[in-house]
Amino acid sequence: MTASQDMLFDTEQLAREAVAATPWEGRCPLRYTTDFYTPAELDAALARWNAQYGNFGSYPFSHMWHPAIASKPLLLEHHQLHLYHADGRCDLHLYGTASPGRDQANHDHTQQPLPGSTMSQAICTSCRWHHIDPDESAAVEAWHDHAMPGWRSLPVMPNKIRVTRHGPHGTKKIAEWVQAHYPPHWLIDGAPILTERNPKGTRAVPGYSPLGGYDITAPAAKAT
Repeated sequence: MTASQDMLFDTEQLAREAVAATPWEGRCPLRYTTDFYTPAELDAALARWNAQYGNFGSYPFSHMWHPAIASKPLLLEHHQLHLYHADGRCDLHLYGTASPGRDQANHDHTQQPLPGSTMSQAICTSCRWHHIDPDESAAVEAWHDHAMPGWRSLPVMPNKIRVTRHGPHGTKKIAEWVQAHYPPHWLIDGAPILTERNPKGTRAVPGYSPLGGYDITAPAAKAT
């Protein structure tokens, strides 16, 4: 390590120590939690953890909630879906040796046990509602039960229609199918589509509905 790198490391360490000396006054704890907090509160808590301990490895070592990658919030008139993830595992063999002072304390979970798996959380801020599940799609479906009751009875799009998405005019064919088969009161912003799937590809995909909502695997396809 060069002298300039040493100086940069020392400066960053001093900055983290200064943050650590300042009491955390946010509502959300700096650890894994199952209590309800708004996305802004969760983001602020993770930002504080990063400022105090550094960004490297912050997701697995902090076990804190962070926005799901590639899942933009679904914002409707009366409800919102914010999808968050947390790593609820604690495995030194998976993440390497804990660093003195930073990681060792974060591996003592006797007071607040971890779930032992990666977790997903769906949040509706306006209702102060949330649902936590190890299955991301299950969390998304729980939100739809909360915000769009009756969605499970929607017509199921055949796989032969769904797979046209990646071909010429595919999205147009999907939109036409929805217009032809959906009840009029379900032709609303954010409504999902139910689709036949291969049993190995059942993730709820954001933004794949022509109405702006999720593409969710039909229950029959899951049971296959």
